[in-house]
Amino acid sequence: MAARYAGVLGLVAFLASIARGAIDGQGLAATPSACFALAVFAAIGAIAGKIAQTAVEESVHQNMKAEIEAFENAAAEGAALQETTPASSQGAW
Repeated sequence: MAARYAGVLGLVAFLASIARGAIDGQGLAATPSACFALAVFAAIGAIAGKIAQTAVEESVHQNMKAEIEAFENAAAEGAALQETTPASSQGAW
């Protein structure tokens, strides 16, 4: 996810800088500032992507942990209920 954010933000910054240079009539003179913008925004994107990835992974981990605990609790309650039910009412065949 971090690489995607870095690539997208870097490319957008690069293209915006090139477009600004073309509008201002700078031509190839805008290329160094566009490369600098690409590097800066790619770094920002990488950091933002890493933070987003960590947040998503932590959320998924917490949700899975809660689901597993709920399943285990339900299974334990079912086992406890089965142990307390008399054999005659279970309909033994």
